Amino acid sequence: MGYRRISEGVKEFREHEQRMKDAVQVREDENVLVLSAKKGHEYRVPLDSIKKGPRGVLSWVLHLSEKEWFTREMMERFIIVASGVAGFNPYQVADDNE
Repeated sequence: MGYRRISEGVKEFREHEQRMKDAVQVREDENVLVLSAKKGHEYRVPLDSIKKGPRGVLSWVLHLSEKEWFTREMMERFIIVASGVAGFNPYQVADDNE
């Protein structure tokens, strides 16, 4: 693999990451998490509903997954951002039975 192909791959990755950051944003001044839906429309999720913890985040993931514009990549970004807002690590959610 040549330097040029690696450089192009890195550029594509960075552009993709920026698109995902732009697609899911926290606007604390408005108390919402904003998702960029299709055709420039925004879908607003109240931060208070996310701050309920893993169950609040999961509830929104299930709801949003019914939307045509909510891609797998957007879902991953939403989970990471929303779990940060809710104050938990999505990779280390404890079992209620523990």
